[in-house]
Amino acid sequence: MANRARRLATWSAAVAALVVLYVGAAALGDTRAYSGSDAGGKAATVKVMAERGDWDPDVGYWAESADPEGRLHPLVKTTPIADRWVQAASLPLVFASVPLWNAAGPPGLLVLPMAGAVLAAVAARRLARTLGAGTGWSAFFLVGAASPAAFYALDFWEHAPAVGLVLLAMSLLLPGPGHGVSRLAAVGGGVAAGAAVAVRAEMAVYLAVFAVSVMVVGDCRRSWLRRPFSILATTTAAAGVLVLNQLWERAVLGAGIQTSRVGSQASSIGSSLGDRARDAAITSVGLFADDSRFALVLGAVAVASVVALGAVAVRGRVTLWRPAVVVAGSVVGLRMVAGLGFVPGSLVTAPLGGAALAAPAGPRMRVLVATAVGSLPLVWAVQWTGDLLPQWGGRYTLATGALLAVVGSVALERAGWRRPAAVALVALSVVVAGYGLAWHVERTNYYGSVAARMSQEPADVVVISTANHLGREVGTSYGEHRWLRANTDDELELAADIVDRFDVARVDVLRIEGQSVPELTDHRVEWSERFERSGPDIVLTRYQRVS
Repeated sequence: MANRARRLATWSAAVAALVVLYVGAAALGDTRAYSGSDAGGKAATVKVMAERGDWDPDVGYWAESADPEGRLHPLVKTTPIADRWVQAASLPLVFASVPLWNAAGPPGLLVLPMAGAVLAAVAARRLARTLGAGTGWSAFFLVGAASPAAFYALDFWEHAPAVGLVLLAMSLLLPGPGHGVSRLAAVGGGVAAGAAVAVRAEMAVYLAVFAVSVMVVGDCRRSWLRRPFSILATTTAAAGVLVLNQLWERAVLGAGIQTSRVGSQASSIGSSLGDRARDAAITSVGLFADDSRFALVLGAVAVASVVALGAVAVRGRVTLWRPAVVVAGSVVGLRMVAGLGFVPGSLVTAPLGGAALAAPAGPRMRVLVATAVGSLPLVWAVQWTGDLLPQWGGRYTLATGALLAVVGSVALERAGWRRPAAVALVALSVVVAGYGLAWHVERTNYYGSVAARMSQEPADVVVISTANHLGREVGTSYGEHRWLRANTDDELELAADIVDRFDVARVDVLRIEGQSVPELTDHRVEWSERFERSGPDIVLTRYQRVS
């Protein structure tokens, strides 16, 4: 009983520490905004459903009669399905968050992402124990607090829950030394795998590569083949979850969201190879939100120096640790001196991967490293192209960073935490993660201030945003005003026609500083104000109809 009480107290303290970190970072920022516009679109869907009191993810469109194709829909990438306007990419997170919005408003939407990040940490510890770690607590905290999982714990997005679920599936399905996978673990792993794919389709790639890696490594393969029922139980459970999700989507919308997205991505394999190569570089070694050759070379230097540092840490070449620390610290420091912003490279935001790639791997380590690295080309081949600079840690390849962090933590534990290179690698991971949280706080406070300011405007004002993603950036206030999105000359003309058609007296135009002020027939500019920040400001301009 005493041992059980101590274990419970340890677990409670560890989970509480992560929750305090996440809640504290969220409190320093603004929960009405997110680090990416996709999250705001999902939040808008939840808000509309909660306010209507139904389970229909239709976000509507007030100007549908004048713009039936939705060219100016305020939430970019809204998909018309039958008579609905759908912003959600998957249903589980959105539907599960409606009662959380009803209970707590925008802060309630962070409950599931935070839970997903905690789950990722729990699964990381279980994986580390399977790899032979003493307690696994280093993996728990390094994944939960010093990896991109911490960043996505603060965004209303499926990424943190998906990473948590895929790590959980692998932790249940990776056989430990000397024994196979029990029936209960096989079923649980299958359910977790199916759920991970249901919320983020790219997790299917990681699970497929994981399955192949398990079957290639002899010790793991023999453990599975001794229990054929476990194989059947896993595949049946995973397929069952995916079938149920498809039936759910078709019942709600009359179409499968995930299957259409997967089909669209699969059909694009092999196309735009130059763009895909550039995006692969951005999402692997991108150190700046910049795809110039110089920026990508700097990112590659950062990754190479981290790998060198990892080799020094796990292989004991003590004389080399100072140059490795100087190079890695200088390049990452250069990024921080440039100011807060996105770091889109998964290998840059998971420095512990350097130790994982350099570690002398046992069979189970080989499975996880092969899964982490072998999945990358497949994900790059099917991921969406374009718009990959404004993100943190390669959002489609987050599982790679998490798996490498697990293996890296175990490798450093075996080599000894007191080695200077190991200390430097952990410190670098903490610094990069802290930088990401600081950027999240600054960004959400800025867009939260825009949302707060716009909520003061009269309800009859029509808002025209010439910034393509702004409507989703402030998605938690969606529906409070009539918004239009117009950033080309043709779209601005259509917006002006809609303003005339609906006889709008007052119009607010939100634009990025430097964009020209649009002309609206029979309206004059009354005043402008600027939302100041370190980058290009957003400017609000009020137009009043000339009577």
